[in-house]
Amino acid sequence: MRQMSPKIPAPPDPPRPHTLSIRLSDEEKDDLEATQAMLAKFWKREKVERADVVRAALAMLKAELEATEKGAAVAARK
Repeated sequence: MRQMSPKIPAPPDPPRPHTLSIRLSDEEKDDLEATQAMLAKFWKREKVERADVVRAALAMLKAELEATEKGAAVAARK
């Protein structure tokens, strides 16, 4: 599996107005719960919400894809 950037975003400030509902397998649910615990520890909080995990993962994935896209554009120019 590819290593993701270690840059984890800061906790979110205001609540978000949009709702997202998804279905997860048992394994994905377990991964989400484990990630919640790790993120809470990283942010030095007692607990974080599942939505916080999804937001942080989305920010990290977006940053990783943008960096990959920029790297590909630079390589294409050579």
